[in-house]
Amino acid sequence: MKDQEKISKILAVDDVSENLDILIATLKSDYKIVAARNGENALKLALAKIPPDLILLDIIMPEMDGYEICRRLKSNEKTKDIPVIFITAVSESMDEAKAFQVGAVDYITKPFNPPTVKARIKTHLELKRYQNHLEDLVKQRTYELEIAKSEAEEAKKKYFSIFENAAEGIAQISPSGKIISANPAMSFILGYESLDEMLSLISNVKKQCYVNPEDRLRVENMIQKIDRVSGIEMQFLRKDGSVFWGSESIRAVRDENSNILYYEGSLIDITERKKKEEAERLIKVAEMATKTKNEFLANMSHEIRTPMNAIINFIELSLNTDLPPKIFDYLKMAKNASHMLLSIIDDILDFSKIEANKLILEQIPFDLEEVFNKVSNIIGLKAEDKGLELLYSLDKNMPLNLIGDPLRLSQVLINLCNNAIKFTDSGEIVIHAEKVNEDREKVVIKFSVKDTGIGIHHDQISELFQVFVQGDSSITRKYGGTGLGLSICDKLVHLMGGEMSVKGEPGKGSTFIFTTTFGVPVNENINENLFNHTKNDVDRINLKDITVLLVEDNEFNRLLATEFLYTEGINVIIAQNGIDAIHAVNNNHIDAVLMDIQMPEMDGYEATQQIRRDPRFKDLPIIALTAHAMLNERNKCFEAGMNDHLPKPIIPNKLFETLRKWVKPIKMAEKLM
Repeated sequence: MKDQEKISKILAVDDVSENLDILIATLKSDYKIVAARNGENALKLALAKIPPDLILLDIIMPEMDGYEICRRLKSNEKTKDIPVIFITAVSESMDEAKAFQVGAVDYITKPFNPPTVKARIKTHLELKRYQNHLEDLVKQRTYELEIAKSEAEEAKKKYFSIFENAAEGIAQISPSGKIISANPAMSFILGYESLDEMLSLISNVKKQCYVNPEDRLRVENMIQKIDRVSGIEMQFLRKDGSVFWGSESIRAVRDENSNILYYEGSLIDITERKKKEEAERLIKVAEMATKTKNEFLANMSHEIRTPMNAIINFIELSLNTDLPPKIFDYLKMAKNASHMLLSIIDDILDFSKIEANKLILEQIPFDLEEVFNKVSNIIGLKAEDKGLELLYSLDKNMPLNLIGDPLRLSQVLINLCNNAIKFTDSGEIVIHAEKVNEDREKVVIKFSVKDTGIGIHHDQISELFQVFVQGDSSITRKYGGTGLGLSICDKLVHLMGGEMSVKGEPGKGSTFIFTTTFGVPVNENINENLFNHTKNDVDRINLKDITVLLVEDNEFNRLLATEFLYTEGINVIIAQNGIDAIHAVNNNHIDAVLMDIQMPEMDGYEATQQIRRDPRFKDLPIIALTAHAMLNERNKCFEAGMNDHLPKPIIPNKLFETLRKWVKPIKMAEKLM
């Protein structure tokens, strides 16, 4: 039995009974079908109390043809949004074009293939439901924004009302405590109906107006010494005995002999000020929401990456053992799916950072050819698996040593190449870079990724870089994807001082083009020699028999990291928190530390800071190995004294490359001399 969900209602319109019978027989198991033999009846059924969700419409009919029926449906406010699919024996292209002009969403020629009809109906119903859902979301969001705007305007009015209407009470008071004179605001603040009533009833302000009479005595003693006090906050009493907070300022008026004639002062009821401060606090809630969001993303990154690290790397370890072919294939598919999930997580985090203007590009020296090699290594196997040829080329006059963010450049290129591979079944992928212009400080480079895949229609290009948008819904169904990748690439390219565009034709492939601006080293030859020399020396370092302290509270992560380190012949000492790490460093010869961040008793930040306080360990390599992948968390690692940062899941080659980079720096320096 079907789930008790709403069964879609379909109106079939055809003047031939046999055609209606075929449609009803094809669709009745999945939909509620109503039929009409002519246009007049069809229009009536379309306006029924429960209208159809979709209309199947013949073209050639007596009295009123399908085109006219569709025109009338689309001109009626009640029926204009009902999807119309023409099912007709008319197969001329001009008739099909006319059908779409009058408002149809699809065109099927007779004789039709029943599975095709059912599939198209299902697609358009799903599109309609999704459209309705989006419209509901827009309406809800619009309503919420209107409410928020109304509340903000109300808060603003309240704020200005408080500011404009707040008035201070002014009075002259004798040394004995009798009010000599006052303004109406004072009587209002103290809760009297009139100024006369207040003057007649208050004989001693110390006893009648202060919650604590000692407060008044304290103020008078201060005035004896300095003649004037301002902004003294204390509690006061109203006529009805209620308590309020006030801010009082008083000065002494003296005669020629310096005797106090009276006190002159002002009183402000700061209750309204407190309310105003509360209103200002509420205005700042939006700013706090951004901070909360960033903290949530950091925590989400950590909580998701920790189990993902175990999943991906246990699969990796399993793939390196002797397995039956079938189990090997299962694990390989699980590994690919895990990396896809991790990629989606990274896209969401990147998108959130970009939207919040929290993504900051690095400005470090890098080798462009190394970036191309990295991209080739990452996507080469994917291209090879599909039988595609992967090519890349650099112009001869291209400067290779640049200053910028190689990680984000790689991210853009890898994303574009992955898309190219995804949408290409045969042929080649070509990555090209050429210099646009250059001066002494910077160079503008144009990159392109060209494929021989399915191509893209010109009408789809304008929406391609929008968030959660793909070429059309069939792309998502066939190839998958979140629609975030190109949007992130476009924003990254803008951050790198460039622009992104695309050109292509359906069936003839696509070319994605983007420009970037990079810095140029002052002395390129020296930088290039130093880079190559240092890199070669790092690659030659043998990690066998070095001792690494692994600081990790998670049992699975300890097991994974240990297994990876053992494969290189590395000795491993384990600590489960920061306190154990400090003890291990002090009692063992350690060549490098892999430090987790979030641990019980003492976290990685504090442990690193305490280790660095000991001069013996000022050069000890400490590398963060953590699920904290946000940029601000990475910066906190460096501020705490760590040398490098590796996000989980663990990538073995990257782990070993980083260890080679930092371990035994003195011997490395000796090699370079």
